[in-house]
Amino acid sequence: MDVDVDADNGGWGRPRPKFEDLVPDSDPEPEPEPPVDGQGGSDDSTEDMTSGAPAGRVARLIDYPLAGYDGAPCGELNQLYVNEGYQVHPKKFYTVWDNEGEPHNREFTAIFTCPITGEHFASGNWANDKGVASKDGVHWYKKKQYAKIAAAAKYLDCASLRRCTGTEKEPYQRCKDAPHLPSDVMPKGLPSGVVLPTPHPIEDGAVEETEARPDSLTRRALHQWYLSFARKLVTIGIELEMPINESGPHADNYDCLSMRDGHNNLFTAIFTCNFTGERFASGKLVGKEGEYSTSHWYYNAGDQILFNTDSSDAEERLGLQKVNLVWYRTKKDAEDAAAGRAIDCLRFRDGSDNFGSTR
Repeated sequence: MDVDVDADNGGWGRPRPKFEDLVPDSDPEPEPEPPVDGQGGSDDSTEDMTSGAPAGRVARLIDYPLAGYDGAPCGELNQLYVNEGYQVHPKKFYTVWDNEGEPHNREFTAIFTCPITGEHFASGNWANDKGVASKDGVHWYKKKQYAKIAAAAKYLDCASLRRCTGTEKEPYQRCKDAPHLPSDVMPKGLPSGVVLPTPHPIEDGAVEETEARPDSLTRRALHQWYLSFARKLVTIGIELEMPINESGPHADNYDCLSMRDGHNNLFTAIFTCNFTGERFASGKLVGKEGEYSTSHWYYNAGDQILFNTDSSDAEERLGLQKVNLVWYRTKKDAEDAAAGRAIDCLRFRDGSDNFGSTR
């Protein structure tokens, strides 16, 4: 095979610079003379500093795709789960259907179901040249694979939004339609008879769980983190006092406090780690803005009592520790917020970027 190679680039894609281009100019322009006292002065120097490109501009922080996966949403989605330590098979969690059109007019759309939380992500309006038809909020593609890629892209956009919410980082968007915060709402366009997969917090072939799976996104994620952590302990030779499938949090890991606010009861919760005993108080759930309030109570370390007092000098006079608490209208939201705070802290310590359940 004859290959036409430019002699100047030695067979490489980037041309070699000419030698004379590397030699500095023999007659450089003279440096400007400093201003004479009384002539020019600080006004001229200020103008020079502000002309042209602005000095001190800080580059925007953007949550770019994983290295090597730009333009490959399905691959990036798979790698995210690997980075989190989850032993799941995302390929099994795509649901695809068509518009029942003629073969030459058939189009496809898809939903990706998170194998950890069970949240559903419909095909987005993927910004590419593959062609997409949007009808009643549903995005249709000419090939099944494109529909799957668009669903993966929507998942990644939503994950990026949740990681960046409350930070200086900007989310990265692959789809033209906007991402969304956590939601239990079923995507549009799901035909009757199509059954979406349910999350499996344990590997295929393992013993089924003895307790019902948690019904909120944050509690499912926390539950799965503990199962994954337990597997890692067993892998390195640490024996557990319980089976892996029973190592997740249980109802007695959550404690609720209540207080009266006028005619209403408000609730906050504390999640206690069943491995270390560490406590995580309810955080400010993303997507629940306006549905919680904050106040502070006091903690007596000696008696291990958390209580409320109107005394303004309790912290100094009694040697108490002030604790900021987040209150919700229901116990369920308070416990979900404690689980959200816990999973955010645990993932952060793992070195993961995939946190953002709470602010």
